[in-house]
Amino acid sequence: MKTLVILGNDKIVGRALKAIYHLKENQIACDKSTNFKRVIKLLNSKKLSIFLFFKMFLAEILRKGEKPKKNILTIKSNKTLLELLKKIIMTK
Repeated sequence: MKTLVILGNDKIVGRALKAIYHLKENQIACDKSTNFKRVIKLLNSKKLSIFLFFKMFLAEILRKGEKPKKNILTIKSNKTLLELLKKIIMTK
């Protein structure tokens, strides 16, 4: 049975990916659904404070490591997530 592992798109995930990439029973995907437009929307609706945004931005810049490689599956929306799930279920 395969396990779907969905990771973010930051430098911490790059390190985690190196640790689990060799496991064959896992299907790994990278969530790239967050974009600039979505961040602005979260800031405007006050679900994300400007202080927290800058704190996260600075932490990511100062963090050592690298983002996940381009050769893993990418999820950009709910539609692509559902397509990936259907594909995994069909390969059982």
